[in-house]
Amino acid sequence: WRDRKVLLANIATAVGTVVTASLVYATGSSIHLPEAELLALTAGMFIYIAASDIIPDIHEQPRGLGTLQAAILVFGTIFVATAVTLLGV
Repeated sequence: WRDRKVLLANIATAVGTVVTASLVYATGSSIHLPEAELLALTAGMFIYIAASDIIPDIHEQPRGLGTLQAAILVFGTIFVATAVTLLGV
């Protein structure tokens, strides 16, 4: 895939994930879904993807680009942790 198509696919999957997680969180208590277990499963999938694909790819990049990508990964992790803390999940 070309860079633009890869970027669009990543954005689409990220938006889909956020929308799905929000729907599960919003409707989980009314239809008695195991919210904590579903969110833990989702988090585990993200950790797996980061450990098996993203982090090795970052190490292969030139130092400046790899550092930027690592910083974005850390920022995203902190952002999600802060959002989860503020939402009280």
